[in-house]
Amino acid sequence: MDQVTVGDAVREVLPSQRDAEFVLMSLRPDDTLAIALRKLQGLKISGAPVLEDHSARSLRSARMVDLMDLALAIVESAGRPEVFNTPVRLIAGSAKEGGAAGLPFIYNDAPFVEGVRALKQSRARRLLVLDQATDAPLALLSQSSVVSWALRHIKHLPADLMAKPVSQLECGSRVVTVKRDEPMPDALRRFVGEDKSGVAVVDDRGRVVANLSLADLRCLTPENAAELLRLNVGAFLSATQELPKDPVTCRPSATLTEALHLLHSHRVYVTDEQGLPVGVFSTTDAVANLCP
Repeated sequence: MDQVTVGDAVREVLPSQRDAEFVLMSLRPDDTLAIALRKLQGLKISGAPVLEDHSARSLRSARMVDLMDLALAIVESAGRPEVFNTPVRLIAGSAKEGGAAGLPFIYNDAPFVEGVRALKQSRARRLLVLDQATDAPLALLSQSSVVSWALRHIKHLPADLMAKPVSQLECGSRVVTVKRDEPMPDALRRFVGEDKSGVAVVDDRGRVVANLSLADLRCLTPENAAELLRLNVGAFLSATQELPKDPVTCRPSATLTEALHLLHSHRVYVTDEQGLPVGVFSTTDAVANLCP
């Protein structure tokens, strides 16, 4: 990857992205849970940094708050109306992204490969991109952006790496499953306990029949969240998806190139001949394998 990205700076990669996550939207510490839900839904993104202002001091203590944090706060309050008035500064963010050390960040003039390495080493889902001259936040560089970049440059990447079957790749992600009749509150707690952004929904035989991810929570509003989060997983997906979405799957023999093309859903479930999950290839795994 070094030979391809040596001339690419982070700032040269970001403008080509069309994903809404690359439009930096931050939350204020005093924004309420209701305001945060509306902001995230409006941009169709799953999380945002909480910033007092755009100063370097604020960035050092910033953290991410995502839809999982907001949904879990609603669940733990049993959906009481007053929870929607809770300031986001009181809602715990992801343990991996932010906190005392602040958000992982990179400067816009840094080589793109450094951003990929930072994502791999921190296992964060996104980095804050700062202006080299002013320290002002410009955008978010996510794992998905690395996948998009790799797909645009795939012919320049090592052929032997891209031809490797998924079964031989470095995959640290473990399959976490939930049943369709499992209550959403229990499923959300599983997300947090396993530190996942998506889980496989399986039938009574253990076959993957759907995917429940952070993106599925983008439908939540202050008006519908409490009711939707009382449903079981199957009913939640039926109520929030206009058309049923089949899970994205591949066989263990699929190549890295094939797996990358399937990663539009952020994870690909690796299944055997019976449809049983034997592994999962996520955007985290993609970054780990693309980075030297």
